[in-house]
Amino acid sequence: VDGMMVHFRGAKQERPAPIEVEANAFAAALLMPEGFLRDDLKNHVIDMFDEPAVRSLAERYRVSVQALTIRLIELGLLRGLPTSAGR
Repeated sequence: VDGMMVHFRGAKQERPAPIEVEANAFAAALLMPEGFLRDDLKNHVIDMFDEPAVRSLAERYRVSVQALTIRLIELGLLRGLPTSAGR
């Protein structure tokens, strides 16, 4: 979450504490395991503009669409990103 270029933390755009970054990575891996996501997607990428598919997958994992989208980006499982969206 914290590696993304957009942060929703309020007016200040400060770098998060390393422990917070680690906690977010742990939570993402726990709630949305890479192996499970790859199995669900059958090793295909999902189109970022396919809102019903993204929403359905988020509901399956009981996470927000934003959290799932970030996780899919991190795993390279989301297609349709502008080339400047990289870190």
